[in-house]
Amino acid sequence: FTGHIKVFNSAVATFVAPSDPSGIGSMRREHIHAVPSWRRGLARYDCVFVSTDDTQEGMLGMEV
Repeated sequence: FTGHIKVFNSAVATFVAPSDPSGIGSMRREHIHAVPSWRRGLARYDCVFVSTDDTQEGMLGMEV
């Protein structure tokens, strides 16, 4: 890989979660954090899965 990579300490993901009917139309919103100090406290490093190959099935097409 020779391109540029952008790193963000925080992001918001909005998605449909059919197995979780609590949201409107099963919609969910989650905040993803990777920060050395969360609200002047301990570090918080959430795990993120990125789809890198849509031709693979399930987790085979993802990276952590």
